[in-house]
Amino acid sequence: MNRCFVMGKIISEPEFKFFYMNKKTSISYFWIKLVDKTIIKVFGYDEQADYIYRKLKQGQNVIVEGKIRIENKNIEIEMETIEKIIIKNKKN
Repeated sequence: MNRCFVMGKIISEPEFKFFYMNKKTSISYFWIKLVDKTIIKVFGYDEQADYIYRKLKQGQNVIVEGKIRIENKNIEIEMETIEKIIIKNKKN
């Protein structure tokens, strides 16, 4: 089973596109940067695409659950679920 969980910061505004004459009708995607500076493309179809485009913004921290794949030497995750997280800065 190909399942992964990643946490990172959204570094691009989500993009939204429609498909014509296809099984899936829309896709939305964005890029996140992980703690180790790896950059990963995250995408979702249909309902997930709508959620991504309406609710997520550049600069937010997220945890993504999905299926990982490598496409043209790039790491991509087909999102199944996503959670926005708040990271609070500690002051000494």
